[in-house]
Parts: sequence; C-alpha cells; structure tokens
Amino acid sequence: MSNRTLHGPRATSSAPAAEPVQLKASGVKWSRLLKFLLQVGLIAGVATAIGLYITGASLFLHANGIVTRERIRVASPFEARITDVYVHPGDAIVKGQPIARVESGWMLRTMTDIAAERARISTRVAQLEARRSFIAATLPVAETSAKQAKQFMDELDKARAQGLAVWRSTQEISAAWLIAQDKAAGLRAERESLETELAVNRSALADATKAHDDLKHAYNDGVLFAASTGIVGPTVGVAGQVLTGQNSVADIYVGSSFVLAYLPDSYLMDLDEGDHVCVRAYNRTFNAKIESILPVTEAMPAEFQIPVKVRDRGQLVKVELIDPTTFAIGQKIDVTGSVTGDCKVGVGTIATQTIARLKGLMQTAAAKAM
Repeated sequence: MSNRTLHGPRATSSAPAAEPVQLKASGVKWSRLLKFLLQVGLIAGVATAIGLYITGASLFLHANGIVTRERIRVASPFEARITDVYVHPGDAIVKGQPIARVESGWMLRTMTDIAAERARISTRVAQLEARRSFIAATLPVAETSAKQAKQFMDELDKARAQGLAVWRSTQEISAAWLIAQDKAAGLRAERESLETELAVNRSALADATKAHDDLKHAYNDGVLFAASTGIVGPTVGVAGQVLTGQNSVADIYVGSSFVLAYLPDSYLMDLDEGDHVCVRAYNRTFNAKIESILPVTEAMPAEFQIPVKVRDRGQLVKVELIDPTTFAIGQKIDVTGSVTGDCKVGVGTIATQTIARLKGLMQTAAAKAM
C-alpha cells in the first residue's frame, strides 16, 4: 500500500517534467552549434592572419603618421650671420612680426659697389649734360661763322674775277671758311652722339638705382619678418649662426593641424578620399577622415623604421582631424580603419553586440521550431 502511494505521485509528476528536459536539450544543442561556429570562425581568422603575415599583406589599415601643419620658412635670401633672435620655439606670432636680425658682409659690399657705380654713372651723365649745354651754346656761333666765311669767300671770288683781289687773300678766306665749317659739323655730330650716350648712361643709372633700392629693401637692415600668422616651429636659429641656402632661422606653422600618414605598400584594400579613419595617440582615439591621397611617396621617418629591415617608403596620405584635438605639432600618430564611422565605439563592443544578436536569433529560431 505504501509502495503504491510512492509510485503514484512519481507517475503523476513525471509527465509534465518531460517538456523542460526537452527544452534544455534543445538549448544545449544550439549552444554547441554557436560554439562550433565561433571556433570555426576563430580558426579561419587565425589561418587568414597567418597567411597574411607570411605574405606581408594586410587587410586592415594601420599607418604611421605625424601631426603637422603647412609651413613657411623664415630664411635669409643671401648668406648672412644671425646677430639677434626675437622669438622662441612654440611662440604664437602675427604677420609682420620681427623674427631675427642678420648681418651680411657680402650684401653690404654689394650695395657699396652698386652705390659707387651709381655715383660714377651719375658723374658721367653730369659731364655729358654739361658738354651738351656747351655744344648748344657754341654751335650757333660756329654755324654763323661758317656762313659768314662762305659769304666773304664768295665776294672775294667775284672781286678776284674783276682783278680787285689777290689770289693769296682768297686762299686765306677759303681756309678760314673750311675751319669754321669743320667746327660746326663736328659740333653737330657730337651733339647727336651725346644724345645716344646720355640715353645709355641714364638707363644704366636707373638700373643701378633700382638694383640698389631692391637690395636695400631686401636687406632691410638685416631684420627678417614673419610672412604669416602662426606658431614658431621647434627649431630656431641662434646668434652667431651662419645662414646659407640650406638652413633657415625658423619655420612658421600656419593653418589647422592635420596628420601626414605613410600608407604601407602591404595594405590590400582600396582607400578613398572621404573615408573615415581613426587616429590614436597616448591611448586616446579621435575621429578623422581621408582628405587627400597624395600622388607621391616618401621614405618613412627614422622613428617609424624597423632597424633590421630595409628602410620603407610609403604613399603620403593627408588625414583631416574631425574631433577637436590638442595634438602637438610633430606628435606621432597611429592611423587605423574605422568600422562604424565612430571611433568612440570599440571593436569589442561591436563583437559583443553581434554575438548577443546571434544568440537571440538562434533562440528565437529554436522556440519557433518547437
């Protein structure tokens, strides 16, 4: 009697317990399937990564870059020596502000030589003008004398034909007329040549004056000014430094900051202007986008090179910073691809959300199948 009492409740309670057991078994199967799919995906990903590592190819953008701005060089257009420097690295300056003062012996000698040449030409022009004034005053007299001598000679010829004059007197008057005629002709010829010589010397004087004024303006007492508003770069000349065409007093960074990245040759995917990317430095990530892909390559800076490898080159890519940042000029930056277009959302968050959605879809499908 007691056995029937014990078996009775078990028989009545075993029927409703079958359904939970079936649901648990179905849940285990779907969980195993999900784990299997994840394992297969992980193995495929690892195999793909190994293959890409062996071949040196890359499906994910990862480029090194440097924060920079457009630069304007402050340099001397002539060989000079720095005597004073008025700015320091990082100073904010405005257009027209004095940067440094230089001294050039070559420039001073050149201006002195041009000034001496200008003085010599000026003296020559003054002499020619004086000679022209003298000719202008004496030529009418010479022409009048030649005309009078000619008239007197004609009258003597008539008198000699009538026997009223001797031959000697006629010869003397003829000689006087020739001298007066030659004098007048010489003055006329010299007057014409003086005009040409004056024009040439005046042109040379104008050129010398312009050259002297241009050099004086360029030298400007040796003071070099900022050509634009900006920030002084990290390298500034010092007093006593000699400037040639290879160096400058300072660089001025103007405009907004951007990242100049070196796109590696191993990157396999297409990169287009306007694509969103992420820039990272000091564990901070900011949104950015590709502004332009420059049609030039350049050797990567030494700080980006791997010592045991041949020096790499990369195609230059200009990256525009979208988020307001405080990156310093010259700071090293890592440029990576952006999956969602917002670098604030991490890859781990995206993966977690994706797995959660897959689990939800699988459970929904299992419930419908039952």
